[in-house]
Amino acid sequence: MAFWLVGAGSHREPEQGALEHDVATIGWNEIPDISKTNNKDELKELLISCCDVIFTAIYINTYAINIDSLSNQRWFKKQLDRDAFYSSIEEIFAAFGSPYGAADNKIIPNGFFWSSLGINVVLRSREYSDEPTQDQCSSKEEEITRYSYLHTETEMLMLGLMVLSWLKVNLTKKTENGHCHNSIHGTTEINKPAGCPIGSNFHRELYNDYTSILEEFVDNLKAGTPTQISSSSQK
Repeated sequence: MAFWLVGAGSHREPEQGALEHDVATIGWNEIPDISKTNNKDELKELLISCCDVIFTAIYINTYAINIDSLSNQRWFKKQLDRDAFYSSIEEIFAAFGSPYGAADNKIIPNGFFWSSLGINVVLRSREYSDEPTQDQCSSKEEEITRYSYLHTETEMLMLGLMVLSWLKVNLTKKTENGHCHNSIHGTTEINKPAGCPIGSNFHRELYNDYTSILEEFVDNLKAGTPTQISSSSQK
């Protein structure tokens, strides 16, 4: 077991407040509003302008890891919000119903649902996309490689992230609510919670299976990393 000792303030001024509120204070009161910073460089410049250099270096290293774990500075300009993605898809369900219908033994896509989802993907892509650009090979505007929010690659990535986020939150809610279709259980409006331990366990297992599927997918993705061509192979 590891133990960490945190000194509150250079002269332990905030120590009593930290003990009373059960928190570790490491200079947060010196930090200005960082909500308007868009990347690590802006954050670093802001912190250096106001805070101790040593503190800034430590904080930047930690914060950079946190940012990279939740968003990608090449693809996205802001942190992804899985709850917002979940809510977006839930609103489409509420407005247009199931993605599919059935008639005369045929499956009929719900055009309103899919059209709304497609529009939502474009809007989310515009909100989050940081437009990866390659202009080193040529700086001519018509020859620059760029992936804007309207490019298929960006939209497919956003669609996947939105769907994965929806499924993650959906299974979490059903596990916590004990979701079950047995009519003996009472229901409420949100995600049909029934308080059923069996239903909760079933959806927890589905969540674990879902996690395993994603982990296996990521492992295969890493194992299949493409080999880039070298400059010597150019003709």
